[in-house]
Amino acid sequence: MSDILNHYRDQLIKELANVVGLPMVTEQSIEEQSEDIILRYTPITIDRSWMDDEAAATSDAQYNKLKKAINNLGITGIGDIDEFVGAMNSFISQPVDVSNHSEAISRVDVLRTFYHLLTSPNEQSKGYDFEHFLAHVFKGKVIPAQGEPGITDVYFPGDRANIAAKFIKPGAVIKGSMSEMQATMDNKGIVSYLVGTKGEVKERGVVHFHMFVIDRNNIDSVPVSKKGQMNFTIKKLSSPEYADKFQFRELSNSPLDLRGCLEVTEKVFEALDKKFQGLLREMQDLVNQVDDLLYSATDDKETKQSAGAAKKKAEKVRASAQDIETTN
Repeated sequence: MSDILNHYRDQLIKELANVVGLPMVTEQSIEEQSEDIILRYTPITIDRSWMDDEAAATSDAQYNKLKKAINNLGITGIGDIDEFVGAMNSFISQPVDVSNHSEAISRVDVLRTFYHLLTSPNEQSKGYDFEHFLAHVFKGKVIPAQGEPGITDVYFPGDRANIAAKFIKPGAVIKGSMSEMQATMDNKGIVSYLVGTKGEVKERGVVHFHMFVIDRNNIDSVPVSKKGQMNFTIKKLSSPEYADKFQFRELSNSPLDLRGCLEVTEKVFEALDKKFQGLLREMQDLVNQVDDLLYSATDDKETKQSAGAAKKKAEKVRASAQDIETTN
């Protein structure tokens, strides 16, 4: 159950920390809120600094939550990516099942992290964020720009460990410095490309995953622009001239269709709230009460009333949690 409570714990800790410093108030006669309580979910936002200083990152609640979610899914490395895409598609498209609530909430966390990345308005950062997402989920390490010369972006343990990750619009050119490519060939002898193409308009939220390989045997066949950049497109790679030569393929479970992940998040939390006898809704109501105290109470009377409501709700949530613990 602690995996579920963690979704609200971090927000509550921050808000209740401000309540602790207030003077004690006598319990007021406060009516229970009659309106429906809406369960809210806050997506995890990947911070690039996590890769630079993992020791410091472990004090970040969002970092720890993402790591727990990934561990709950049993992902071992980049070789699991096709299975990962298939499992996530099934999770979104099939009826909600929270019998294993840790797995269900972990899939929501990872899906919503990727969806948040995908739908971010900052187009310039998406390629870098895609690299970091792959590195976190599939146990890799982003290669810093000032590191050893080469074309690869992420290192993963195991075969074909050096990945050049690209996150592009359909039809966009897959670029890369051929001088850096040659440096990688001299050092490693192979580069595996993982390309995510992000759908637009009606396909917004759909991501296709493609892979191809450049090595010492085919590097001379790479199309090059006048500026010395690799000049591939997915269409060109899939043509008979290049497909076999560069081992081009789309993952068998691709595309990953994230268009239903907001709806499935809502359904999962409704199912979890039912499983835990309304505790999630009670906790969300406590968040609302604390919000009223911190942001709406503007005078002594309102502050006392809001503090009393928060105290009363906190006691009810604690009692509900204890009841569940003793019956499970």
